[in-house]
Amino acid sequence: SEFQKTRAADTLQSSSSENEQSNNSSLVAHSANSNNNKNTTINDNTNNNNNNNNNQQLASKESTHPTIDSFTRTLLKSKATLGDKNAQVTLGDMHLDGKGVQQDYRAAMGWYRKAADQGDAVGQCNVGLLYFQAFGVPQMFSAAMEWFLKAANQGYADAQYYIGAMCNLGQRVPKDHSQALA
Repeated sequence: SEFQKTRAADTLQSSSSENEQSNNSSLVAHSANSNNNKNTTINDNTNNNNNNNNNQQLASKESTHPTIDSFTRTLLKSKATLGDKNAQVTLGDMHLDGKGVQQDYRAAMGWYRKAADQGDAVGQCNVGLLYFQAFGVPQMFSAAMEWFLKAANQGYADAQYYIGAMCNLGQRVPKDHSQALA
């Protein structure tokens, strides 16, 4: 979600030295411009167009209404419980942002992890972000990098960006500008 990306960039920026401040402004700019609509990201990683349309319709309610009605929540939870990766990521987003449900970082991690364990790149990247930001879990840069790598190996651009940012800033990985640019 946009919240996650902004928070990740803010975390990266605040944890770097003053000499790296100019480099970090590009991190914030990337975050603000990347994936303005999380529903597009959620739905880009599936092969089932029918499923895509249904989840997009369900998730679009989130962006137009301050709260999600109980029917939609029940339907999303039912789909997620049956293993629908997109519904799992959507529920993770809802719990992370507190939209339509009580904000609960641990619940967000649980839903993202279910999608990630099925190989969903968005879920994997989001698990990495939660480890990076210490939302609902202890901050673990090595775990964040591991999950970012899983998503990046599937071609997920946001995960590739976060790997580059972590390498550039030396966030619990050796600072390596050549790897950051790779």
